[in-house]
Amino acid sequence: MIIVIEESISAGQFQFKYANLEEPPLTFENKKSNEGSLFLDSHSSKKGFSIMEFARENIDLKTDTIKILYDKKNKINLFYELASSEKTTIQRGSLEFDPTLLPDKLFLSPAFPNPFNPVTTLRFDIPETINSSFVFLNIYDIKGRMVEKLVEGSMLPGSHYVKWDAKQFSSGVYFVKLTYDNHSRSQKLILLK
Repeated sequence: MIIVIEESISAGQFQFKYANLEEPPLTFENKKSNEGSLFLDSHSSKKGFSIMEFARENIDLKTDTIKILYDKKNKINLFYELASSEKTTIQRGSLEFDPTLLPDKLFLSPAFPNPFNPVTTLRFDIPETINSSFVFLNIYDIKGRMVEKLVEGSMLPGSHYVKWDAKQFSSGVYFVKLTYDNHSRSQKLILLK
């Protein structure tokens, strides 16, 4: 698993909860404290949790990654909070990782409904890859011009849903294109008003 720390994030905490075990089912790889950054991690496998915390100075913050290796036989719950240099929470949430349910390839499901008026739901799967990549989900008109960006940024592996509200667009044929890790999927959408 790779977690992307974008340049706007200066501090954060990741808490991993799992079944009580003799050895932790995960390890944090390649994160050492250095000048301007501090990475701390702790495992309490017999109590069923691991924690990673980090803080970075806001001088020239760059996108960084945290690589986490985990035993794919165990369910893991992740609780996280990410903060800016102004100490305001940028993102907070929780996820459940059931490794048996993670997708193994990029997939764009058929939009539902399609044809639609004016809202449709797009479901897509992001696989786990070694390299960290941005996800792009864009809408194009019949002439191939991008008319709307729905997603642009990093996303965790798993299934995701995005609604496209096309009320400001005229009836016609559109295309949705999903791009991730040098792979792409696309499909036709029909807007009927």
